[in-house]
Amino acid sequence: VFFAMTGIHAREYTPTELASRWAEEDLINQYGIDTDITAMLDRTEIHLVIQSNPDGRNLAETQKWQLRRKNANTEGKRVPCFFSTRGVDLNRNFPFRWEAPGGSSTNQCAQTYRGVKPASEP
Repeated sequence: VFFAMTGIHAREYTPTELASRWAEEDLINQYGIDTDITAMLDRTEIHLVIQSNPDGRNLAETQKWQLRRKNANTEGKRVPCFFSTRGVDLNRNFPFRWEAPGGSSTNQCAQTYRGVKPASEP
């Protein structure tokens, strides 16, 4: 099994484009033509999540001044954060080592805010 997730940080446009092109140009278009691609696809289950932060991506594209990293969760709107720092850093919201020191923040205004609990974000 091969799993790839791209687009976790809203402002990182390139990984989603690269994953899309790899899937289309290499995997789909080369299947049955390229022996390595064909063998890999015949033997491997592949799961691609091309855009895992669509709400944050939309804000990053339409309001470029923000340099948005996080999702568009507005639960932190009661906290006096700048608009661009509201939300949860999805990369810090995974259950594994969620409370590990130094890797994330409990401050809702921080760029590395991990959320209210592990896996709290959809």
